Amino acid sequence: YTSGDIAITRSISIKGARPSEKPVLKGTIFRVSDGAGLELKDLTLDGTGSLDGNQTIIYAAGTFKNLVIDGCNITNYTKGSMYVNNATLIEAVSITNTVYSNIECNGGDFIDFRNGLTRKFDFINNTAYNSALARDFFRMDAGGSTNFPDVKSIITIRNNTFNNVANGNNRRILYIRLASHEITFEKNILSNTLGYYTNQA
Repeated sequence: YTSGDIAITRSISIKGARPSEKPVLKGTIFRVSDGAGLELKDLTLDGTGSLDGNQTIIYAAGTFKNLVIDGCNITNYTKGSMYVNNATLIEAVSITNTVYSNIECNGGDFIDFRNGLTRKFDFINNTAYNSALARDFFRMDAGGSTNFPDVKSIITIRNNTFNNVANGNNRRILYIRLASHEITFEKNILSNTLGYYTNQA
């Protein structure tokens, strides 16, 4: 299915009918607004031919319900996989059992929270390869805490394989500068990268 941009203005789930036959959404960019929640399950998201070479999921400003991604293949996006560049508060983000590949990150980081944040971020049982070769991987910048100073972000990154990602000697796997957060990073494989694990205080 070649869809172009899809506006998500209410909570919705988009699921493949059979996990073994993941339907392909080509050129799709999800633009989430109006406090919506979004679940993506058992899909192949191929950014080839997207209108402006953007991230897979882009958030407007506001307060949002959960984002859930499970059992997907996400590939060939130019700018990144998730972009939160506004005063955006997401209740929870859960990304599980998903394979990312060839996410170039030309103009953005792989997971890119610049001025927003989420209360709970889980990245579990995923594989990412050949992605973010000249950018940081998990970016959660201080602007999120500026906009939401009372929110503590709980970040769990567990049981993942990262191969050939953030492969530059001035890049980081974790570029997290939120004023209030906790990070659990365990049982992950990092291979073929020159990037730092982190160099944040």
